[in-house]
Amino acid sequence: INAELFALKGLKKDANNQDLLYLLAYRYSKDNKIEKQKKVVEKLVKLYPSSTNYLKFLNQLKRRTLYKVRTRRFELPHPKTDTGPSSQRVYQFR
Repeated sequence: INAELFALKGLKKDANNQDLLYLLAYRYSKDNKIEKQKKVVEKLVKLYPSSTNYLKFLNQLKRRTLYKVRTRRFELPHPKTDTGPSSQRVYQFR
């Protein structure tokens, strides 16, 4: 089953599920759907304001949509540990 459809279906039952929101944001990053990804990360920041990694990532996404230039590194944080596993995609922004 498609990961995006799986996450969207699960979010219909539990709209604030951190794992599903993270999965959706990760899937959108793989598909380069920046605007959709930004909306999901905004929701994660709203639900988990103490997560500095989500906030940092949201700021990076906002800059990316404004400038679309890459130079600085950032990893999408893992929802359980609040740090990105080294196997995840690394984003570069300026």
